[in-house]
Amino acid sequence: MLFGTQSLPHPEMERQPVAVNSIVHYLPALANGKDSPTDSVDPQLILIFSWMDGQLRHIMKYSQKYSALFPSAAQIIIQADKAACYTGSSNMNMRRIHPVVKLMVQNGLLSEHPPRMLFHAFSGGGACQLLWLARALRDITPPKKTSTGIIFDSVPGTFNCRTITRFTIPPSPTLYQTLLGSFSVVRLWTLNEVYPWLYIRPGTVHQFIHDGMNHPRMLEWTDSVTPRLYLYSDADYLMQVASVRAHIAGVRKAGMMNVSAEEFRGSEHVQHAHKDPERYWGAVRQLWADVVQPKAKL
Repeated sequence: MLFGTQSLPHPEMERQPVAVNSIVHYLPALANGKDSPTDSVDPQLILIFSWMDGQLRHIMKYSQKYSALFPSAAQIIIQADKAACYTGSSNMNMRRIHPVVKLMVQNGLLSEHPPRMLFHAFSGGGACQLLWLARALRDITPPKKTSTGIIFDSVPGTFNCRTITRFTIPPSPTLYQTLLGSFSVVRLWTLNEVYPWLYIRPGTVHQFIHDGMNHPRMLEWTDSVTPRLYLYSDADYLMQVASVRAHIAGVRKAGMMNVSAEEFRGSEHVQHAHKDPERYWGAVRQLWADVVQPKAKL
Protein backbone atom coordinates (compact mmCIF):
# COMPACT_ATOMS: atom_id res chain seq x y z
CA MET A 1 0.00 0.00 0.00
CA LEU A 2 1.19 3.49 -0.81
CA PHE A 3 0.53 4.88 2.67
CA GLY A 4 1.41 1.89 4.80
CA THR A 5 -0.95 0.15 7.18
CA GLN A 6 -1.01 2.83 9.90
CA SER A 7 -0.78 6.09 7.98
CA LEU A 8 -3.89 6.43 5.81
CA PRO A 9 -5.10 10.04 5.69
CA HIS A 10 -8.21 10.86 7.70
CA PRO A 11 -11.30 11.23 5.46
CA GLU A 12 -11.63 14.92 6.36
CA MET A 13 -8.13 15.45 4.99
CA GLU A 14 -9.14 14.44 1.48
CA ARG A 15 -9.45 17.44 -0.83
CA GLN A 16 -10.64 17.79 -4.38
CA PRO A 17 -8.19 19.62 -6.64
CA VAL A 18 -9.35 22.72 -8.49
CA ALA A 19 -8.28 22.79 -12.14
CA VAL A 20 -6.45 25.99 -13.08
CA ASN A 21 -5.59 24.88 -16.60
CA SER A 22 -5.02 21.56 -18.36
CA ILE A 23 -1.94 20.68 -16.27
CA VAL A 24 -2.18 22.73 -13.07
CA HIS A 25 -4.43 21.87 -10.12
CA TYR A 26 -4.65 23.73 -6.82
CA LEU A 27 -5.59 22.50 -3.35
CA PRO A 28 -6.01 25.26 -0.74
CA ALA A 29 -4.88 24.55 2.80
CA LEU A 30 -7.25 22.41 4.83
CA ALA A 31 -9.70 24.27 7.00
CA ASN A 32 -8.50 22.39 10.08
CA GLY A 33 -4.99 23.52 9.22
CA LYS A 34 -5.98 26.88 10.71
CA ASP A 35 -5.88 25.22 14.11
CA SER A 36 -2.15 24.56 13.71
CA PRO A 37 0.15 26.45 16.10
CA THR A 38 1.10 29.94 14.94
CA ASP A 39 4.75 29.00 15.28
CA SER A 40 4.37 25.99 12.95
CA VAL A 41 7.39 25.20 10.81
CA ASP A 42 5.54 22.94 8.38
CA PRO A 43 5.60 23.85 4.67
CA GLN A 44 3.17 26.55 3.57
CA LEU A 45 3.11 25.22 0.02
CA ILE A 46 3.89 21.80 -1.47
CA LEU A 47 4.41 21.61 -5.23
CA ILE A 48 4.06 18.14 -6.77
CA PHE A 49 5.45 17.75 -10.29
CA SER A 50 4.10 14.61 -11.98
CA TRP A 51 5.93 12.06 -14.08
CA MET A 52 5.15 12.11 -17.82
CA ASP A 53 1.51 11.33 -18.62
CA GLY A 54 0.78 10.72 -14.94
CA GLN A 55 -2.95 10.53 -14.27
CA LEU A 56 -4.35 12.86 -11.65
CA ARG A 57 -5.98 10.02 -9.69
CA HIS A 58 -2.56 8.43 -9.22
CA ILE A 59 -0.85 11.69 -8.32
CA MET A 60 -3.58 12.38 -5.76
CA LYS A 61 -2.35 9.45 -3.67
CA TYR A 62 0.80 11.46 -2.97
CA SER A 63 -1.26 14.60 -2.44
CA GLN A 64 -3.41 12.83 0.16
CA LYS A 65 -0.35 11.60 2.02
CA TYR A 66 1.07 15.10 2.08
CA SER A 67 -2.27 16.33 3.45
CA ALA A 68 -1.83 13.87 6.31
CA LEU A 69 1.80 14.86 6.93
CA PHE A 70 1.41 18.62 6.56
CA PRO A 71 -2.31 19.51 6.86
CA SER A 72 -1.70 23.27 7.01
CA ALA A 73 0.03 23.35 3.61
CA ALA A 74 -1.59 24.36 0.34
CA GLN A 75 -0.69 22.21 -2.66
CA ILE A 76 -0.14 22.76 -6.36
CA ILE A 77 -0.08 19.72 -8.65
CA ILE A 78 1.63 20.15 -12.03
CA GLN A 79 1.18 17.40 -14.59
CA ALA A 80 3.48 16.64 -17.52
CA ASP A 81 3.09 15.00 -20.91
CA LYS A 82 5.57 13.60 -23.42
CA ALA A 83 4.49 15.90 -26.24
CA ALA A 84 5.25 19.05 -24.25
CA CYS A 85 8.48 17.70 -22.74
CA TYR A 86 9.94 16.46 -26.01
CA THR A 87 8.38 18.68 -28.66
CA GLY A 88 6.99 21.74 -26.89
CA SER A 89 8.62 25.12 -27.44
CA SER A 90 9.95 27.30 -24.63
CA ASN A 91 7.07 29.73 -25.08
CA MET A 92 4.45 26.99 -24.86
CA ASN A 93 5.93 25.42 -21.74
CA MET A 94 6.35 28.78 -20.02
CA ARG A 95 2.77 29.75 -20.86
CA ARG A 96 1.36 26.53 -19.39
CA ILE A 97 3.41 26.79 -16.19
CA HIS A 98 2.79 30.50 -15.55
CA PRO A 99 -0.45 29.97 -13.53
CA VAL A 100 1.74 28.39 -10.85
CA VAL A 101 3.62 31.68 -10.50
CA LYS A 102 0.31 33.52 -10.13
CA LEU A 103 -0.82 31.11 -7.40
CA MET A 104 2.45 31.58 -5.54
CA VAL A 105 2.11 35.36 -5.72
CA GLN A 106 -1.54 35.25 -4.61
CA ASN A 107 -0.55 33.17 -1.59
CA GLY A 108 2.15 35.68 -0.64
CA LEU A 109 4.92 33.14 -1.12
CA LEU A 110 7.09 35.40 -3.24
CA SER A 111 6.88 38.47 -1.01
CA GLU A 112 9.43 39.70 1.49
CA HIS A 113 7.92 37.43 4.15
CA PRO A 114 10.08 34.28 4.23
CA PRO A 115 8.02 31.37 2.82
CA ARG A 116 8.34 27.64 3.48
CA MET A 117 8.06 25.50 0.35
CA LEU A 118 8.59 21.85 -0.56
CA PHE A 119 9.17 20.84 -4.19
CA HIS A 120 8.65 17.18 -5.20
CA ALA A 121 9.54 16.26 -8.79
CA PHE A 122 8.87 12.81 -10.25
CA SER A 123 10.93 11.46 -13.13
CA GLY A 124 11.99 13.44 -16.19
CA GLY A 125 8.55 14.93 -16.69
CA GLY A 126 8.44 16.37 -13.19
CA ALA A 127 12.00 17.67 -13.41
CA CYS A 128 11.17 19.39 -16.72
CA GLN A 129 8.16 21.14 -15.23
CA LEU A 130 10.11 22.20 -12.14
CA LEU A 131 12.81 23.72 -14.35
CA TRP A 132 10.26 25.51 -16.53
CA LEU A 133 8.81 26.97 -13.34
CA ALA A 134 12.30 28.04 -12.28
CA ARG A 135 12.63 29.94 -15.56
CA ALA A 136 9.22 31.54 -15.14
CA LEU A 137 10.20 32.74 -11.66
CA ARG A 138 13.25 34.61 -12.96
CA ASP A 139 11.11 37.67 -13.64
CA ILE A 140 9.85 37.69 -10.04
CA THR A 141 11.81 39.31 -7.23
CA PRO A 142 12.66 36.32 -5.02
CA PRO A 143 12.13 36.38 -1.26
CA LYS A 144 15.22 37.39 0.66
CA LYS A 145 15.07 34.23 2.74
CA THR A 146 13.18 31.01 2.32
CA SER A 147 12.92 27.53 3.77
CA THR A 148 12.99 25.21 0.78
CA GLY A 149 13.38 21.47 0.32
CA ILE A 150 13.63 19.69 -3.03
CA ILE A 151 12.83 16.02 -3.69
CA PHE A 152 13.84 14.25 -6.89
CA ASP A 153 12.08 10.90 -7.37
CA SER A 154 13.45 8.59 -10.12
CA VAL A 155 15.50 11.28 -11.84
CA PRO A 156 17.83 12.07 -13.60
CA GLY A 157 18.32 9.40 -16.21
CA THR A 158 19.79 8.91 -19.65
CA PHE A 159 17.60 10.11 -22.52
CA ASN A 160 18.16 8.19 -25.74
CA CYS A 161 16.23 6.08 -28.24
CA ARG A 162 16.05 3.15 -25.82
CA THR A 163 14.61 5.31 -23.04
CA ILE A 164 12.11 6.97 -25.35
CA THR A 165 11.10 3.54 -26.63
CA ARG A 166 10.40 2.33 -23.10
CA PHE A 167 8.29 5.44 -22.47
CA THR A 168 6.34 5.00 -25.70
CA ILE A 169 5.89 1.30 -26.48
CA PRO A 170 4.27 -1.06 -23.91
CA PRO A 171 6.24 -4.14 -22.74
CA SER A 172 4.20 -6.66 -24.80
CA PRO A 173 2.94 -4.60 -27.74
CA THR A 174 0.66 -5.64 -30.56
CA LEU A 175 1.84 -5.12 -34.13
CA TYR A 176 -0.22 -1.93 -34.33
CA GLN A 177 1.25 -0.61 -31.06
CA THR A 178 4.75 -1.42 -32.29
CA LEU A 179 4.27 0.42 -35.60
CA LEU A 180 2.57 3.43 -34.01
CA GLY A 181 5.06 3.52 -31.15
CA SER A 182 8.03 3.30 -33.51
CA PHE A 183 6.75 6.30 -35.43
CA SER A 184 6.36 8.23 -32.16
CA VAL A 185 9.88 7.27 -31.04
CA VAL A 186 11.41 8.56 -34.27
CA ARG A 187 9.35 11.75 -34.10
CA LEU A 188 10.16 12.48 -30.45
CA TRP A 189 13.85 11.71 -30.85
CA THR A 190 14.15 13.85 -33.98
CA LEU A 191 12.39 16.87 -32.51
CA ASN A 192 14.30 16.49 -29.25
CA GLU A 193 17.58 16.72 -31.18
CA VAL A 194 16.53 19.31 -33.77
CA TYR A 195 14.61 21.84 -31.65
CA PRO A 196 17.72 23.17 -29.83
CA TRP A 197 19.37 23.93 -33.17
CA LEU A 198 16.31 25.92 -34.20
CA TYR A 199 16.34 27.81 -30.86
CA ILE A 200 12.84 26.56 -30.11
CA ARG A 201 13.91 24.99 -26.81
CA PRO A 202 17.04 25.30 -24.60
CA GLY A 203 18.83 22.03 -25.31
CA THR A 204 17.65 18.45 -25.47
CA VAL A 205 15.51 17.07 -22.66
CA HIS A 206 18.60 15.35 -21.26
CA GLN A 207 20.67 18.54 -21.32
CA PHE A 208 17.86 20.69 -19.97
CA ILE A 209 17.29 18.43 -16.95
CA HIS A 210 20.92 17.76 -16.13
CA ASP A 211 22.05 21.38 -16.53
CA GLY A 212 19.21 22.57 -14.31
CA MET A 213 19.63 19.95 -11.61
CA ASN A 214 23.40 20.43 -11.50
CA HIS A 215 23.05 24.12 -10.65
CA PRO A 216 22.82 25.05 -6.95
CA ARG A 217 20.74 28.12 -7.91
CA MET A 218 18.19 26.01 -9.71
CA LEU A 219 15.58 28.31 -8.16
CA GLU A 220 16.46 31.96 -7.65
CA TRP A 221 16.71 31.56 -3.88
CA THR A 222 18.35 28.12 -3.61
CA ASP A 223 22.06 27.58 -3.05
CA SER A 224 24.63 24.93 -2.13
CA VAL A 225 23.09 24.33 1.32
CA THR A 226 19.49 23.91 0.17
CA PRO A 227 18.45 20.38 1.27
CA ARG A 228 17.90 17.89 -1.55
CA LEU A 229 16.61 14.33 -1.37
CA TYR A 230 17.00 11.74 -4.14
CA LEU A 231 14.67 8.73 -4.14
CA TYR A 232 15.54 6.03 -6.66
CA SER A 233 15.82 2.28 -7.20
CA ASP A 234 18.30 -0.27 -8.44
CA ALA A 235 15.49 -1.87 -10.49
CA ASP A 236 14.27 1.23 -12.35
CA TYR A 237 14.32 0.29 -16.04
CA LEU A 238 13.64 3.87 -17.20
CA MET A 239 16.07 5.86 -15.05
CA GLN A 240 19.12 3.67 -14.71
CA VAL A 241 20.56 3.56 -11.21
CA ALA A 242 24.09 4.33 -12.47
CA SER A 243 22.88 7.64 -13.90
CA VAL A 244 21.32 8.74 -10.60
CA ARG A 245 24.34 7.64 -8.57
CA ALA A 246 26.70 9.52 -10.89
CA HIS A 247 24.59 12.66 -10.65
CA ILE A 248 24.49 12.54 -6.84
CA ALA A 249 28.26 12.08 -6.68
CA GLY A 250 28.71 14.97 -9.10
CA VAL A 251 26.61 17.51 -7.18
CA ARG A 252 28.28 16.54 -3.93
CA LYS A 253 31.69 16.98 -5.51
CA ALA A 254 30.57 20.36 -6.85
CA GLY A 255 29.90 21.53 -3.28
CA MET A 256 26.24 20.87 -2.57
CA MET A 257 26.36 20.05 1.11
CA ASN A 258 22.83 18.96 2.02
CA VAL A 259 22.26 16.05 -0.36
CA SER A 260 20.48 12.95 0.95
CA ALA A 261 19.75 9.78 -0.98
CA GLU A 262 17.55 6.73 -0.49
CA GLU A 263 18.25 3.83 -2.85
CA PHE A 264 15.39 1.33 -2.86
CA ARG A 265 15.68 -2.32 -3.83
CA GLY A 266 13.42 -3.88 -6.43
CA SER A 267 10.94 -1.02 -6.88
CA GLU A 268 9.95 0.06 -10.37
CA HIS A 269 9.94 3.58 -11.80
CA VAL A 270 8.20 6.06 -9.42
CA GLN A 271 6.92 3.10 -7.39
CA HIS A 272 9.19 3.41 -4.36
CA ALA A 273 6.44 4.70 -2.06
CA HIS A 274 4.37 1.66 -2.99
CA LYS A 275 7.26 -0.72 -2.35
CA ASP A 276 8.41 0.66 1.01
CA PRO A 277 6.09 3.43 2.26
CA GLU A 278 7.55 3.74 5.75
CA ARG A 279 11.07 4.30 4.46
CA TYR A 280 9.88 6.57 1.66
CA TRP A 281 7.81 8.94 3.77
CA GLY A 282 10.31 8.76 6.60
CA ALA A 283 12.91 10.15 4.20
CA VAL A 284 10.49 12.93 3.20
CA ARG A 285 9.92 13.86 6.84
CA GLN A 286 13.67 13.84 7.47
CA LEU A 287 14.27 16.13 4.51
CA TRP A 288 11.88 18.70 5.93
CA ALA A 289 13.52 18.36 9.35
CA ASP A 290 16.81 19.23 7.62
CA VAL A 291 15.12 22.27 6.08
CA VAL A 292 13.90 23.47 9.47
CA GLN A 293 17.23 22.79 11.17
CA PRO A 294 19.90 23.05 8.46
CA LYS A 295 23.13 21.15 8.87
CA ALA A 296 26.08 20.71 6.58
CA LYS A 297 26.58 17.21 5.14
CA LEU A 298 29.99 16.31 3.86
